[in-house]
Amino acid sequence: MTINLDKINRIRAARGYTKDTLRCDMAERGIYFPESFYKKVINSISQLDFLAYPDYSLYEDLSKKIGELHGVDPSRVLLGAGSDSLLKAIIQTECLCKNKSLIIPIPSFPMVAIYAEGLGVTVVNLEINSPISFDVESIISKIDESVGLIIISDPMSPYGQELNIAQRRRLIDESGKRNITVVFDQAYGEFVEGYHPKDICKSIYDSSNVIILKTLSKAAGLAGARVGYLVSSAQNSNRLSKVIETFPISSISARVALELISQYEIVEEYSKAVCKERSLLVDTLKSLNINVLNSATNSIHFEVPVEKYSLFLGLLKKSNVLAKYGDGIGTPVRVPGSNSTNWVRFSIFPDLSKTTFFISLCRLFNVDK
Repeated sequence: MTINLDKINRIRAARGYTKDTLRCDMAERGIYFPESFYKKVINSISQLDFLAYPDYSLYEDLSKKIGELHGVDPSRVLLGAGSDSLLKAIIQTECLCKNKSLIIPIPSFPMVAIYAEGLGVTVVNLEINSPISFDVESIISKIDESVGLIIISDPMSPYGQELNIAQRRRLIDESGKRNITVVFDQAYGEFVEGYHPKDICKSIYDSSNVIILKTLSKAAGLAGARVGYLVSSAQNSNRLSKVIETFPISSISARVALELISQYEIVEEYSKAVCKERSLLVDTLKSLNINVLNSATNSIHFEVPVEKYSLFLGLLKKSNVLAKYGDGIGTPVRVPGSNSTNWVRFSIFPDLSKTTFFISLCRLFNVDK
């Protein structure tokens, strides 16, 4: 098999942020950690963590801590460099090794399609027709003997639709009949109202064809540490471990992750604050007659009026704010059912509504907040 890598387009543009930049473009943690947590992490790192390869006992400790968090045996946990490396391993084992195709909703996390193309795996794209709901039956209708894997964000990315239990159950059952693996990428799970870490151990996910993918880059705030993990059956996790990197995460990243999960209340407090702020921002923008898409993630979409768009871009620059908009850097921001190119995807953090930028944004929309 010959794979043409020239057709794969990778965007790696510099973001140019500083400590004063409002980073509202990548769904990262938008505020600093408590100083006490930061100091404890720094004190846990030694020169040996730089000099030596990671000790597997660190991985075992982290897997055990993650297992305790979610109420599962650590043998079901597999660590990776963010969720990216695990996605690639899953596509390799479930599609490439079995000569099967992959079903993904479009748009979704861009790296899924990129990894599949790089491995020569056939991708069945399913266009999302609504930014506020998702039709699981449309996926099921695409299932046949050629399919080996379905990867779906839950909540959905980029629009933040949330699947209900009945939809998940239906997808799992119908896929299981054909021995198809289903990956629920729960990168944004902590931002769903009522989320609890032990939701992962619910019986709905006990099927052998289910993989839950998690990351510490979003609610946990460790985007720079590059730590992700999956939870599945012990058999699946063991099989996937055969194709991941020898040392998937650094000793430093492992120690940071261990400390954060030991103080998981930091993640819970941040997630709740984001959910509260999300509701406030949506209500405020709607009161200004701005089209807004609410979300179950830490980002929302809103449409800038045509006559205000150039002023909005100027405000971003003036206020040192990074956001995803229109045809800016990265994947174009579009919303199904709308022809507008003025949509903005904006990441949320606590007290964003109190920033000079947001107050100026409200004034730009002709109403003083």
